[in-house]
Amino acid sequence: MLTPDTTTGRVYFADGDRNGTKFTAFDLATFAPLASTVVPGAQGAQNLIRWGADGLAFSTSSGKVMLVRTSIIGPKLKTADLAVSSSGLPDVLPASGTTACIVTVTNVGLTPETGIALTDIMSRNVDILNVSASSGMAIVVNGPARAARSGSES
Repeated sequence: MLTPDTTTGRVYFADGDRNGTKFTAFDLATFAPLASTVVPGAQGAQNLIRWGADGLAFSTSSGKVMLVRTSIIGPKLKTADLAVSSSGLPDVLPASGTTACIVTVTNVGLTPETGIALTDIMSRNVDILNVSASSGMAIVVNGPARAARSGSES
C-alpha cells in the first residue's frame, strides 16, 4: 500500500507480516528509501494516510484504527512566497498606441528561490516591442512574454 505526500516530498509504503507492519518512507522524486519504522502487532495495515505533523494513520484487517507518531514523516518542503505587482498598463489603449509597463516579482519569503518564471500571455491584438529583465532573462515566444530567473533571488 502506497501513500504519496507532496508536502514532504515522500511516499510511504506499508509492508506487513505476522509480526507487524514495516512503514518505509521513499523520496517522491527518486524513490530512494529514506527511513523506516516497524509497528509490532499491526497486521493487515490498510487505508494508510498522513496524520498531523508527524504521524501515519491506518486501519488493520481486524478493524482497529491506529495512529502512529514517527520520525519517518520528515519536514515539510519549503514553498516559494512571491509577490507580483505591475504599473503603467492603462485600462484602455488606443489603436496604434504604445505604452510601457513594469511588472515586478518580489520574494517576500525568508529563503532565496531559484528557477522562478513569470509568464504573461497578451491579447493577439497586442504587439510586444521589447521585453527586458533586471536579472535573469526575458523572451517573447509567439506572443507570450516570459521572464525567468535561474539564479537565487532573495
